Amino acid sequence: MRIKAITAPILSTSIFLLCFLSTVASALSFTRLQLPRNAAGPEAMAFELRTGHFFTGVADGRILKYQGPSTGFVDFGFAAPNRSKPMCDGTDILNPNPSCGRPLGMALHHQMRRFADGEPFRFCNAIYVHQPTGNVYFTDASSAYDITQFQTAVSVNDSTGRLLKYDVENKQVTVLFRNLPFAAGVAVDKAEKFALVSEFIGKDLGSAGS
Repeated sequence: MRIKAITAPILSTSIFLLCFLSTVASALSFTRLQLPRNAAGPEAMAFELRTGHFFTGVADGRILKYQGPSTGFVDFGFAAPNRSKPMCDGTDILNPNPSCGRPLGMALHHQMRRFADGEPFRFCNAIYVHQPTGNVYFTDASSAYDITQFQTAVSVNDSTGRLLKYDVENKQVTVLFRNLPFAAGVAVDKAEKFALVSEFIGKDLGSAGS
């Protein structure tokens, strides 16, 4: 399956939520949530069950949690092990600092109520938590380039991306597939028999199964 690549501005400082007002989706409602003043570039989101609260990662490496209209967004955590808050908070989205981290994909394991995010590999991008088992699938967009070298990776048609799996039983990370052209999103079926991976540079949706 082939998907069309679309370029769009990334200097976003707000999040739009789409709500269905009826079971037949006869009406739609859009709500705009403003991020904190020094936050920009929201990426993936992960929702809690039953609370309406959700998490998102921003350009300066923080993971923010939305706790409802009265509280808004609060700092929840970060991805980089040595992140400095004074140095990183408010980092320019067009000039990312690798030491600050950049949460691109995230998911919650609802049964265990534990937050899951990418490991500090070269260019971790998307993440998928398999709810029945808690196993974590994630993509490393490139094995050769990090986020500061994104334009170079695109210009050389980098194809060193990987799909990886973290097994919660043995606590081991294994590489499932290699040589993917900038592996981005990932989804896995309920039985863990096949996976879908979007390839940003290849402009494809690749699938593989056991």
